[in-house]
Amino acid sequence: MISRLSVSKLSRLFGSNCFPISFTTYQHRSASTNSNLNEVVIVSAARTPIGSFRGSLASVSATKLGATAIKACLERAKIPANRIQEVYMGNVVQAGTGQAPARQASIYAGLPQETICTTVNKVCASGMKAIMIASQSLMCGHQDIMIAGGMESMSNVPYYLARGDTPYGNIQLEDGIA
Repeated sequence: MISRLSVSKLSRLFGSNCFPISFTTYQHRSASTNSNLNEVVIVSAARTPIGSFRGSLASVSATKLGATAIKACLERAKIPANRIQEVYMGNVVQAGTGQAPARQASIYAGLPQETICTTVNKVCASGMKAIMIASQSLMCGHQDIMIAGGMESMSNVPYYLARGDTPYGNIQLEDGIA
């Protein structure tokens, strides 16, 4: 930490030309660990089977897959749905799923409509980022019981067609996966 006193002492010793910055008080920033943070534990985990592209799970939306995993977590942990205070779910390709995919998955899983839900889009790291955000919220004591994870269905990613005037003749669609 450089204080006003040490700057003035150094200035007298070495002259003011060696300090091109203004003489103000500077504060040193340092990271500190706070021992008052809550310990976070995972009490349940679940996943859906891995399906191949356009395979047996192709007809199931990402939100329904997410709901299946959420419901299984609740059953395994024997926690009532109304005890969940907040949900973070990662989802990358949201086109075609409708608004607020995390909320949809939560409602399909039987959580109350007033449960706070947030969808995280961090591309490949979406599910992991959702878990990190939930963990931080629990550590800080903002919530007590949360659900976090990810959901995706690459088989349901739509093809895109730009809005506006459609030209006559050849129309080109864009693949949402690419």
